Amino acid sequence: MLKLRNVDIANFRGIRSGAIAGLANVNLVVGRNNSGKSTVIEAIMRTAQIAGGIQNRWAGTWLEEWQDIRKQRATAPPSMWFRSDTTKSISVSLGFGDDPATQITWRLESPSRPVGDIEGQSDDAKKYLQVVGLFRPRDAESDRIEQTLWPTLLSTRADKTLISGLKAIFGMEVEQLQVPPDGRMLLLFPDFSVPLDSHGDGTRSVLRSLMLLATMRDTMLFIEDPEAHQNPSALSGLARVLCDLARKQEVQLFISTHSLEAVRAFLAAVETPNDVAVFHFDLHDGALSSRRLVKDVVERLVATGVDPRSLDVYL
Repeated sequence: MLKLRNVDIANFRGIRSGAIAGLANVNLVVGRNNSGKSTVIEAIMRTAQIAGGIQNRWAGTWLEEWQDIRKQRATAPPSMWFRSDTTKSISVSLGFGDDPATQITWRLESPSRPVGDIEGQSDDAKKYLQVVGLFRPRDAESDRIEQTLWPTLLSTRADKTLISGLKAIFGMEVEQLQVPPDGRMLLLFPDFSVPLDSHGDGTRSVLRSLMLLATMRDTMLFIEDPEAHQNPSALSGLARVLCDLARKQEVQLFISTHSLEAVRAFLAAVETPNDVAVFHFDLHDGALSSRRLVKDVVERLVATGVDPRSLDVYL
């Protein structure tokens, strides 16, 4: 399985320079507001869109928003550059192993180049980037996910995976899922049926994120704030189901979170300690620092009263 191992960013948005190394199968990203978490995700997603084309039919509302912007603008906005300094090129490099031949770099020299150039000829890396996914809290409200992905889910009988996930997380005795011609998904219980959009945000978020993951393979999925809409017990179940399904689908997970409960839940959900890492981001004057913490170190920090989300305070 190809995996993203490191990321290098220069002059993109609020990041003048930064590097993330040692990415694992499950990556938890923490840090204060404006520490670069969303910017790193956007940098990777933009590189994936240009290098691989993102051919899966759902890459989150982010992809739709960016495509709308590209239709309206012939050039890239100066705000894409660090402090709007367009005299320096934007560079985002994605490394997939020790072999330099697997590295993909997106470079944007000036606003006159609306897309930029891709350096690197690795077909495997480009294929990996074709099906990258992003799920944000607002995507819980989008019924377009099931309307777009349902035929694929049904053809592989991944609907069974979704049903078992609902039972594991919420204890729901759902017997079947259906998407009638009107596109509104129904949850069929033993004695009644309920439209998905009649359920709360927590159920919709879980089911729609699992739909996305169940259609992916040999790539990576970004999930922002999985704790949104979930109580602690549901969050623990969600972490287990996501990690199990990601391992089955060979999908690398990137979880951006502000919740210590989410960090604990995902650490507990991963069977092999080496398969998970916590990255603390800190952004100062455009310089992004990324501290990698393995599972046992995070557990010792929490046990001694040190909050890994605010690691910069202790260093």
